[in-house]
Amino acid sequence: MHRVCSAPRAEPPCPCHVRVGPPLPLRVRWRRAEARHGPLRAADQEQLLTALREQPDPDTVLRMLNAVLAWNDFAPGPEVYEEIIRKLGAAGALDLMKVLVAEMRREGHQVKLGVVHSFLDCYARQQLFDDAVDLVLNQLDPLFGIQADTVVYNHLLNVLVEGSEMKLLELVYSEMGARGIKPDVVTFNTLMKALCRAHQVRTAVLMLEEMSSRGVAPDETTFTTLMQGFVEEGSIEAALRVKARMLEMGCSLTKLEEAKEILNQMVDQGCLLDVTTFNTLIAALCTWNRLEEALDLSC
Repeated sequence: MHRVCSAPRAEPPCPCHVRVGPPLPLRVRWRRAEARHGPLRAADQEQLLTALREQPDPDTVLRMLNAVLAWNDFAPGPEVYEEIIRKLGAAGALDLMKVLVAEMRREGHQVKLGVVHSFLDCYARQQLFDDAVDLVLNQLDPLFGIQADTVVYNHLLNVLVEGSEMKLLELVYSEMGARGIKPDVVTFNTLMKALCRAHQVRTAVLMLEEMSSRGVAPDETTFTTLMQGFVEEGSIEAALRVKARMLEMGCSLTKLEEAKEILNQMVDQGCLLDVTTFNTLIAALCTWNRLEEALDLSC
């Protein structure tokens, strides 16, 4: 087993060091450990994983890993690697993340989508959206040994939406089609969210036709996204037409009813609800044209 380290500091000596914030250039140093006799017992793996999850400092996480790597009978499971990679992603330590991915594959572990998502989220936090796109389009197989699918593309699309990267969003969606990756309802909901944020709600509505042509059925999120877009533009009548179309297509108001039921239970149990909680539900009732219920709540 290798030992994962970054560039050493002069004082005090530190086996691994990651700074939170803008990452410093990292240099990886390897040392071959003695041969292992097999993986640690499942209970011990779980204990280590729990400790890693409870540790917010990525520097300490790496120290913990290096400490247990010294054990001759220890072989980290994939969940251990995934958790450490996630913590390193939060610190922006992309170089060390790649080192651990390489070590995962060397140890015979399959890299799962959660690791890819950690990389994409790390790129997003550093505003490296071009690198995020390149990762999915060109690096998945050589770096992770996996092929892109709809789930990976959906996560990338959402990263680009949250970063307001409309041009890259269009590029990635176009590339999905060119590579034969079929969009699903999450794909279209994400694109609609982007269009509504860009005040192109009517263009977002047209995507319903594209969904139909591809055999993708809309869900409640599809319609609530469009309705919210129209409401934010002040087009209440258009929002109501979207609601009518939703009902025609067989969607329900399940989520809203569940929210009301939760509030009723809270009141029955004597919980004090704040103004924000009430205002959120009232706004939702108004959006769904249930004005009488909204008035009852506000009185």
